[in-house]
Amino acid sequence: MKNYKFNLKQTLKNLGVEQVYFCSGARNASLLNEFAEFEVTHMFQEEQASFMALGSCKITDKPVVVCTTSGTAVAQCLPAVIEAYHTHQKLIIISADRPLRLKGSWAPQTIEQTGLFSHFVRTEINSNTEEKNEDIQFPLHINIHIDDASIDIPEATVIDINSQEFWSIYAKAKHPVFLYSDHKVHTELLNFIENSGDDLFAEVLSPKGAKNMATINYEFELVKKLKEHTFDLVVKIGPTPISKVWRLLDNTFPDIPIVSLSVDPVGLGRGFRLKETLKDFPQINQKKNGKVGETFELGELCQKFPLSEFSFHQKIYQSVGKQDLIFLGNSMPIRYADFFKNRQNEFFASRGASGIDGQIATAIGMARQTTRMVHLIIGDLTFLYDFSSLINLLPPNLKIHVINNRGGRIFERIKMPKEILNVHDLPLEKYIHELPCRNQITVYTCDNEQTRRAWESL
Repeated sequence: MKNYKFNLKQTLKNLGVEQVYFCSGARNASLLNEFAEFEVTHMFQEEQASFMALGSCKITDKPVVVCTTSGTAVAQCLPAVIEAYHTHQKLIIISADRPLRLKGSWAPQTIEQTGLFSHFVRTEINSNTEEKNEDIQFPLHINIHIDDASIDIPEATVIDINSQEFWSIYAKAKHPVFLYSDHKVHTELLNFIENSGDDLFAEVLSPKGAKNMATINYEFELVKKLKEHTFDLVVKIGPTPISKVWRLLDNTFPDIPIVSLSVDPVGLGRGFRLKETLKDFPQINQKKNGKVGETFELGELCQKFPLSEFSFHQKIYQSVGKQDLIFLGNSMPIRYADFFKNRQNEFFASRGASGIDGQIATAIGMARQTTRMVHLIIGDLTFLYDFSSLINLLPPNLKIHVINNRGGRIFERIKMPKEILNVHDLPLEKYIHELPCRNQITVYTCDNEQTRRAWESL
């Protein structure tokens, strides 16, 4: 984590803070070091945490902190902030934010957090400004820009280009890769890519035609090739990709050129953005490259690790009909879908700000507008986050699949502190047993050691 100007620990001490409610996230994980001298309660649901903090304020008359990661997690605190404003409670929201170079870029989980609480906070402090000497009033919002880059990154620069300039950049590349993240079909562009022999990776939310053309089938292959410096140009077709490749291109490989063929922002703090429809496709005389994708047997992996998350996801996809719709929860379910994306099914997800909020409610809304079966695939924390949506009867054409790995295990994969995993041993099946919709919900309890070994074998 790069240092920021604002002295967080000393400010909290000066304010008399004793208690912190910490809501897990990768972006705010490093802030745990700042709270070592305070009483820390770990949570995963920000709205609950902020109201618990509000309750503590009422009894102690001392300021209490809620710390969140970036994105919609911050917005979950708004109802408690509004209440604190009207009742003059000493609530403090500390939100981790993406680095300034990603401001306005539409990078994953990047929203405009400054001013998010409007006039319902009486003081707002941003870490990129010099420390304030004025009297702090409550509620207080402290927004901290945290940079996880492993190397020094130059200032953000996104350059708008036209079609002629794009083709000039493309002609200089010896091994470009196209990354298709759009749900639309771009027929002329797909035909060009196929004729050129360039590599294509198509994400799970892209159309079937693009996925069938892909030369790189899985995200882990794409990441591997990037780390091997296989590609000298990345061309994005559509909105900000799901793939972790986008984060690597930001904080590990900033020298690889990026071009976005989309009206949306690039999704990075740098790169080239085509501000018009691509035209003047050149004639391809010979193919540049062969396929770089590898042979991978998912069935063998699932047989070897039958209680892993891989195996349970395979079981779910085997149960899905060809005409059924699949709604993918954020974090791991949408990443596992990468292994099963070449299907007849339509895939959906909420990838605007990539939050885990309201996933069950969103699936209910989808199912009410179609006669086709809708399958929702979510993790256990996402399930618990939106549990209240299950109180009423579900649409009969909705099936919910809960992958229970007993916590936020994605944080293990990215080497985060154990404290933020929110490990639990809750009997989810018992909770479901009393619900009127119990026959529409299936819980798959995973062996986390098998899952770890399965990922390591890739």
